[in-house]
Amino acid sequence: MTNVKVIKILSISQTSVQSRMGVLSSNESKVVHLLNTYNLALANSNSHYFSLLAKSDYNFVDGKLLQVSLSKLLRINIFQIRGIDLMKSILSTSPNGIVHLFICPNNDNSFQLKKVIDQFYPRLECDFLVPPFSDDIEVLNNEILNKMSSRKFDYIWVGVGTPKQDFLAQELYNTKKGAYIICVGAALDFLAGTKKEAPEVIQKMGLEWLFRFSQEPRRLFKRYFIKSWGFLLIILRKKIVIETQ
Repeated sequence: MTNVKVIKILSISQTSVQSRMGVLSSNESKVVHLLNTYNLALANSNSHYFSLLAKSDYNFVDGKLLQVSLSKLLRINIFQIRGIDLMKSILSTSPNGIVHLFICPNNDNSFQLKKVIDQFYPRLECDFLVPPFSDDIEVLNNEILNKMSSRKFDYIWVGVGTPKQDFLAQELYNTKKGAYIICVGAALDFLAGTKKEAPEVIQKMGLEWLFRFSQEPRRLFKRYFIKSWGFLLIILRKKIVIETQ
């Protein structure tokens, strides 16, 4: 990671993403963020969060609204990399010896996710961890490291919500080597079945956000209708750079 003054977003196909994410050496780690409009709105209003995304190894566009907006405003084709699709693809193609850790938002998610993994990915080597409820990232990181013991993980999937998961991923990057640390948010809920995923036709229409809002209106109202529109400002301020290779 390097200090930069812009957020670099890599726009490549999912196949290309996976080809880049090979096995890491034991002394390096990489952080992956899957972005939507809310991520960029936070980056626009919070300098620490902006710096975090600016130093990320890989930023990909997850949200359909963000994909369409960037494509129109920057006049460049933007690939959408959905966290749930990337996760399923990596899990299904993981060779023997690759170990996954799922950092889950709660015990129910962890329990249901384990059942799904056992059913659909029975050969997968993995572990599940529910961090304590705390907003202190250092405390969370120390608790997680204690529970992880000395076992090596190749992929660490962090799904404890934005922005907590992003700051936690940064701490893990500084202390846990040899792994991809991927912030996937609700993708863990979608895979576990603890939250409903929008039907494909709704996804293609770019209305997945509206489907999610219908499921959790109280939690998502302020995020979707008030906070998220700040993403336009960070684009207009030319703080976003699109890379295609």
